[in-house]
Amino acid sequence: MIARVKFDFCTNRHFSKIGDIFFAQFGDQLPMTGLRPQPRGYRIVRVNPETGQIRDLLVNKTPGKKGGSEQPIAPRFSPDGKELYIVDFGVMEVAKGVIYPYAETGAV
Repeated sequence: MIARVKFDFCTNRHFSKIGDIFFAQFGDQLPMTGLRPQPRGYRIVRVNPETGQIRDLLVNKTPGKKGGSEQPIAPRFSPDGKELYIVDFGVMEVAKGVIYPYAETGAV
């Protein structure tokens, strides 16, 4: 299951279509060890609410490698709508139902 967390609406036509929704997909939360299918989530997507079309904006294809975007949780537009800030949780591991975050891996 992919955790979809926070979102924001585009308010500036120079960034995207006004009203487009930008969602953070936290990731599939599968253990980082053992057999694992292709990771799902770990991205920011843009949704056109009129058509339902979903497009990737930012994708982490190698979660857990401690570099770049890891697990985005909150996209927020600047007040003028020209910039999109992304809060990223960083690297974490799930083992036996316990979440283990890695210090100093998150970012804005």
